[in-house]
Amino acid sequence: MSLGVCRADEIDAQNALQTLGRDFCQIMAARPVPKGLPPYFQPPRNSTRWKPSGRLQIPVAPAGVDQLVFAERIPLGYDGVLIQVNNSWNGSGFVEGSGDITWRVKKDRVFVPYYEAITTTLGRLAVPPGEGQGIALFSGQLVQFYVNFQAGSEARLNGNGLTLCSFQGFTWPRDRVQT
Repeated sequence: MSLGVCRADEIDAQNALQTLGRDFCQIMAARPVPKGLPPYFQPPRNSTRWKPSGRLQIPVAPAGVDQLVFAERIPLGYDGVLIQVNNSWNGSGFVEGSGDITWRVKKDRVFVPYYEAITTTLGRLAVPPGEGQGIALFSGQLVQFYVNFQAGSEARLNGNGLTLCSFQGFTWPRDRVQT
């Protein structure tokens, strides 16, 4: 024996869902549609190339201590994107991945994931970066490049060698993004 179903409840529920769907579509249609690609995929026309760099010889500081190669602060009122990290050893004795030299990239007080323990050469200083997805940079952020020489590495590495480091990317005015 069936008690039956009240069809009026089903109809009310269907009407409520249709009303919600219609309201959602109206809200979405009223939103402004962005033009072009997001700035992290293709920098805006008013962007400028950002290319800080630095170098450091094997320091006399204790081995195993992070040494600052260079630091760069993003100008206030500007945002940007870091699209290429370059580091190399300009000397003899370095074996890729050996751990004799470890490079690290820090953004404000946090090491950037996947760039917190680089043990191989990355990028090339002579090759300009292409456009593409990268690491977002925001107004006032401090971006730093560190190098760490392992204990005993000075015996294997040429003492006159230099570690060369650079970032490549773009910055643009925060309020005036033109696409």
